[in-house]
Amino acid sequence: MKRWLWTTMMVMGLGVALLACKRSESNQVVSSAAPPPAVVTGPIQVTGALDIRIEASGSAKVSGVALEFSQLGTDLEVKKGGTRIAKFTKEPDRIKLRGADGQTVTHKLKFKSDGKLELEDANGNRLYISKPKDYGYKVSDASDAPVVSVKQKESRIEAKKESGEEVFRVEGLSPKAASVLGFEKLDPELRAALAYFVNRSGL
Repeated sequence: MKRWLWTTMMVMGLGVALLACKRSESNQVVSSAAPPPAVVTGPIQVTGALDIRIEASGSAKVSGVALEFSQLGTDLEVKKGGTRIAKFTKEPDRIKLRGADGQTVTHKLKFKSDGKLELEDANGNRLYISKPKDYGYKVSDASDAPVVSVKQKESRIEAKKESGEEVFRVEGLSPKAASVLGFEKLDPELRAALAYFVNRSGL
């Protein structure tokens, strides 16, 4: 009887050990299958209505005009010809766009927990909202009228109006960062810098 009991306990113990081993292997498979965080390398190239090229170093050209983006901690300085034209300051839930003096707030880009981006003017009036969709992002204006849909197409991103008219194509940006380029009331230089900063910040 004792031998039977001992044999039963050994079999049960072996079964538990095998089950634990299988679960461990299963967890390892799930863990290794998880996609790594996206890392964008190489230049950012925007074509179409926007002519933008940004190098990884932060040097850029917008419609042929040379710019420089310099990140200092959580801040980004935008320079033209060596002179600062704007400064962005990053906070936990927003980026504040400031003028050439580095102090005056001109716009605020707010990050929402549901993945949305909202651009406001200095008085807190909403100008644009970028909403995540299954295809990418949809940019709408203050009245919720659609501006552009930003869609991932293999290695590039295409932005089109409701009519199907293509506004721009992007390579080297995440769809979320690319949606910022649809904020048409911002100067192209500021849009380029903001998209670069959002992308670098991994938002």
